[in-house]
Amino acid sequence: MKICDNRDLKILNPYHYHMDLYVENEKQWLFYRYNVLKMIALGHYLSKKLWSDDCVLMNNNNKIKNQMK
Repeated sequence: MKICDNRDLKILNPYHYHMDLYVENEKQWLFYRYNVLKMIALGHYLSKKLWSDDCVLMNNNNKIKNQMK
């Protein structure tokens, strides 16, 4: 029997076909988790940056107010 393409392999060995699906699903799951972790890290970084920028602005405003007195 001559194997023509990948579809014939799926018929001959369904275990490998299911393993391919499992590996593909696992890759998608890992990619999804990676993207979620990137978003969490970005949110954490931005919130720290905004918080520190706000503190700097508040300190500058307090200095200006004290100088105006």
